[in-house]
Amino acid sequence: MATKTNEQLIADVMGGETALVTPKAAAAFLGCHERTVTRMCEQGKLKAVKVMSMWRVNRRALLDFAGVEA
Repeated sequence: MATKTNEQLIADVMGGETALVTPKAAAAFLGCHERTVTRMCEQGKLKAVKVMSMWRVNRRALLDFAGVEA
């Protein structure tokens, strides 16, 4: 599988095809590091779920956090 560019990751968030996005996509969208998103998930600042050992961020909550209308 090819690695996605930041533009592709941001398009995934804005496209709304899925309810959950990866921390990498959330970080590209917010313009921060992936670890920052993971910390925000751990602290409850972003609505997210842990699937096995991987975080998945709620897309709607991410857009609300960023102040973006979808």
